[in-house]
Amino acid sequence: VPAGEEGEKYYAGGFNGGSTKEFLKMSEVIADRVTKDLENDVIALWHDVSIGMVLFALYHGIGLIVHRIWSDKRGKAKESNIVFNWLNIFATYMFVVLSFPLLVMPLDKAGQFYLALVGM
Repeated sequence: VPAGEEGEKYYAGGFNGGSTKEFLKMSEVIADRVTKDLENDVIALWHDVSIGMVLFALYHGIGLIVHRIWSDKRGKAKESNIVFNWLNIFATYMFVVLSFPLLVMPLDKAGQFYLALVGM
């Protein structure tokens, strides 16, 4: 922001991968969804309060509970068992990655994605 122009303009930085065409397509979808929400008098109080976001939060909340129970039963991690530690890292990574469809896909598409993972 040039000196003296603070507060007069809004600047946002970020990085989005992909082609221009796909980025513009995504922008149109977002704008359409915001317009539909406004037409229905729906305004999110914080970010995107949607069923996908709620399910994402529940998924991670349950994961944290399971992790706490597992950690309490297992005790302190044994640094000497490198294979077990790497399996734990991989399991955590997969747990997080599998939650992303809840955030980036419509709920019906996310459901189809999860069913396809198990061959249904």
